[in-house]
Amino acid sequence: MPGEYSTRPPVLPLPPEDTHGSRKYWKKEVDAAVERLNDFKPDWDRNVLSYRAKSLSTMPTSDTVVVPRDFAFVEQKAAQLFFQTPEIHLKTDLEALKDAVTIFQPVLNHYLSEDEVNALAMMNEVVFDALCPSGLMCSKIGWEAFEEGPPIPMQVGEEPAEPPAPSLGQPDPNQLPGSVLGLGAPAPPPPMRPIMAPTPNIVWDRYFWERISPAQILIPHNFSGSVYDKAHWLGFRFEEDWEIIKKKYKLADDMDIPTSRLSDAELKLKGESVSSPSRAPTQRVTGCEIWYRTALYDPKTAHPEKMRQLVLIDGYDEPLLHRDSPYQSTSPSGTLIGMIGFPIHIGALRYVSDSAYPPSECSISRSTNEELNRSRTQMMLQRDRSIPMRFADLSRIGGEAGLEKIRKNIFQQIVALESYDPNNPPVGIISLAQFPRENFTFNDYLDRDLEQVWAMGANQRGQESAKSLTATEISKIDQWANSRLDKERRNALTYYIRGTRKLGSLVQLFITDEQVTQIVGQDKLQRIQAWDREAIPNAYAYSANPDSAIRIDQAQARTQILKLYELLAKDPNVNRTELLTEICRQWNLDPARIVVQQLPPKGPDPAAVSFRFGAEDLDVLNPNFPMYVAILEQAGYKLTEPDPATGLSPIQAAQQKATQQQQIMGMAGGVGAEGGGADTGPTPSSRPPTQSEHGGTAPKADRLNKHQGDQTGQLPGPHPLPH
Repeated sequence: MPGEYSTRPPVLPLPPEDTHGSRKYWKKEVDAAVERLNDFKPDWDRNVLSYRAKSLSTMPTSDTVVVPRDFAFVEQKAAQLFFQTPEIHLKTDLEALKDAVTIFQPVLNHYLSEDEVNALAMMNEVVFDALCPSGLMCSKIGWEAFEEGPPIPMQVGEEPAEPPAPSLGQPDPNQLPGSVLGLGAPAPPPPMRPIMAPTPNIVWDRYFWERISPAQILIPHNFSGSVYDKAHWLGFRFEEDWEIIKKKYKLADDMDIPTSRLSDAELKLKGESVSSPSRAPTQRVTGCEIWYRTALYDPKTAHPEKMRQLVLIDGYDEPLLHRDSPYQSTSPSGTLIGMIGFPIHIGALRYVSDSAYPPSECSISRSTNEELNRSRTQMMLQRDRSIPMRFADLSRIGGEAGLEKIRKNIFQQIVALESYDPNNPPVGIISLAQFPRENFTFNDYLDRDLEQVWAMGANQRGQESAKSLTATEISKIDQWANSRLDKERRNALTYYIRGTRKLGSLVQLFITDEQVTQIVGQDKLQRIQAWDREAIPNAYAYSANPDSAIRIDQAQARTQILKLYELLAKDPNVNRTELLTEICRQWNLDPARIVVQQLPPKGPDPAAVSFRFGAEDLDVLNPNFPMYVAILEQAGYKLTEPDPATGLSPIQAAQQKATQQQQIMGMAGGVGAEGGGADTGPTPSSRPPTQSEHGGTAPKADRLNKHQGDQTGQLPGPHPLPH
């Protein structure tokens, strides 16, 4: 049975009653915080009901129209503030830790994923709390282990063993001659033996980052600010099954069940009905968990960031748990390592002066939305009361019998009338009141007010605008709306990064080598072991890209990664393999099958030689022709392969043809003086070209206006009118 061999951890004593830090003191602090919380909770309940399109308490209570504007605005803005889990990046200024931090980064991102703490689900919940009910983002970060069976021995250190007795025939090294004067050989170091200590047999552990309902959060009544880690203490109320409480805090099985004094309505928002009549009231207990700064309540502690945990149960006078924070430890040098700040993690998207409870968008737009609901309800009542009605003169339509015939509206039914006057018929139509046009204009004003509160017009909501705006006007509107949205997105991302830093400190303290190996592999374990996580504090910075939590279209993401590759691929300081791997992931390809990790050895680059020659240079009688042929064949041109029909290569055919032409030209030149031999002059390729005499300049052409003047004797252009 889990917890059978475990014992309850020691409970630190509280100061005496009526003193600072006593149980009575904490009860007053909690009551004051709850009283302050109750001032805001009714508005939070109304916001949740409005989001669920439930009728509120205002009249009329029946047939009331609830316009689901809160639902539309909350869902649209929540998706723009935090759409996906951003990847956390780590960096450090300590040179000795850079390699280890590089390995620790994927470990931390693994624990933030959906398979572990599921930070995305937590952020979706707290962002909804910030936008709809309360304006606060509340969560708790921690680590817990589950034990089973008796403790197991584990080595926790070493100590000197008893020195062995001197061997027979060998003098004691400590009694060697000269040992008194320090001239002899030093005594060998004594052998060491391991120090074993019983440790809990942990069968499963988990890191968690879970939402806390704003209705349960406890903030000191005198605290005002937006950095909640600066408060003296933070806490939350809870309700839990008694059997689970006993196992969680290792209580005795014979402990009496305390009496709860809190109701479900006090600990939850009105998202749904919280009544459960079939549940036995004796199975549940309520209480509060408080984390406070030890230095403010214990004079023996000096470090301002050292925390303690206090758990109180309603109906018990003694604390259920009171201990130093298990998420912190002290290094040998006295440095506090582990989580800095409260495990209760609170944040907000905005700040109101001198208040710890900023309003949500739904709270600000509550009155405007209720006006819109009332206006739409009036429209509905107007339509119900504007159903066409008619009146009839019974004396002229035959009494009730004639009226009944008209009501039946039987085809071709004849209704007998005593008289009929077309100008004064017995049946008439009652005129109805028209709904004033200003009511529709009033609705337009309300819509505009809601858009201003949420900073989300038709463009931000993906809807077609009713107004005709220019491209410049639309660009300006989007620019100012996005400025506010970017600020709120940065606040949400800051809340996430601060919580990630706290979670990372817990991973630093409690992760084992086996868990690291399962995440990053055995080959990288050696690199992270160089970092003494228990002695060196969390000395690195956490960051995430501001737009990393925003949805990016797949085509846009692929275009961005391809542009990045174009910019960085040729840089000698860039690892192109990583870029190619990311490109394959964006295109849903397996990088292991496509990307080559090690390229084959590259030979020497060929000589960069360029040649330029034309067709006239490829003359078989040209002395450089063999060199040109060799260059062309080196480039891949086949000039020496024989023609199957003639058996001659192109070069041989050209040479044969050139010889024939030479012979013909020699015969045409006449017989020589002595023997009629042909005149063998220079070859055509070596014979200089014949130069002709320059013909001079071209004849000058007459100008049109001059030509006209020579023919007519008059100047060109219009002639003067005769007198």
